[in-house]
Amino acid sequence: MDGQGAIEVSEAWCKRCGICIAFCPTRVFDAREDGFPLVARFEDCIWCGLCEIRCPDFAITLRPPAVRERRKPVGRGAAASGE
Repeated sequence: MDGQGAIEVSEAWCKRCGICIAFCPTRVFDAREDGFPLVARFEDCIWCGLCEIRCPDFAITLRPPAVRERRKPVGRGAAASGE
C-alpha cells in the first residue's frame, strides 16, 4: 500500500446484491454489467465504512490511508496548569 489507501472487493465472495452501492454516501461504486461493484470514484471515498459494515458476505475490505502525523496529547503538567 502506498499510503493512499485501498478499497478491495472480493469477486469470489461478492454475491452482487448492490448493498454497498446503495449505502455509499459519496457514490464511490458503479455496478458492472453482472452487478459486481466497481470502485469508480476512489478519490470520493470518505472512509465511513458503510460498505464494509453492510456487506452481508464480508466481501469488502477498506484500508484507509496511513495517518502521516499524529498530534501529541495535551498533558496536565506544569505547562498546562500555567505553573
